[in-house]
Parts: sequence; C-alpha cells; structure tokens
Amino acid sequence: MGNFYKTLGRGLLLRSYEVQGGLLEDQGFRTKHYFYRDILGASASIKLGKVNLTGLWGHPLSNVYPPNQPFENKRSDEIAALNVEYRLFKQKLALTGLNVKNKFENSNYGAINISGRILPSLSYFTAYAQFLGGF
Repeated sequence: MGNFYKTLGRGLLLRSYEVQGGLLEDQGFRTKHYFYRDILGASASIKLGKVNLTGLWGHPLSNVYPPNQPFENKRSDEIAALNVEYRLFKQKLALTGLNVKNKFENSNYGAINISGRILPSLSYFTAYAQFLGGF
C-alpha cells in the first residue's frame, strides 16, 4: 500500500516508471518536479506453483501537472487490474484485465501475451491488447 511502480506484461496496458535524476521544469506553473509516473494505491501478488496472480488498485500520476496542483488534476484516473501468469518450462502465458475510471470514462481493457526462450540465445515476446467495452 502506498506509492509504487508496476508494469503489467511489458507495459502495453499499464506501466509506471521512474527516470532517476530526470527533472522537468514547467514554465507555465513556474515549478520544477521529477519525471516519474507512480501509482498511489495497493498492489498484491501471490505465487501458487506455476501460476502468479497480481492485483492492483490505485490512482496513477499524470506528469502533465506539477506537484502543487490538486489531487484531482494529478491523479484523475482510478485503475484496477488483475494479471494472471502461467509458466510452463521456459514459456509464459499471461492474461491481463484493466478497468479505468475517471470523469470521462469507465472502460475495460484486456491483454494476452506469450513469451519465452526457444534456445539459449533466442527468445520471443508477443502481445495483443483490446478495448473490451465501456464508455
């Protein structure tokens, strides 16, 4: 619980990150702030044999607005996600569901990705994401 960084899959539906030492200077607001995109909320993971489950809920940061702006501007989205990964040998199948809510939308997205290693120096990754409905 709190602020955290999380990427589901390789970030097709959701990625939060930190660019260490990155500084933004916004002339319009006359402020300086660091370049990062964290999530304020909660995340939990559990591993059950070959299955790894990750769930999260929170408000991602939008770096368009500096820190002195209201919470509603900086973190206007509310997200909830569930990621299920299944590993078999050196292959991984992952399914992800994501719900995004804000004052303009309440939408659902889904993604599937398959990745693995075929040879010691040959690996692959493929992903597909789709809007599943909402407004």
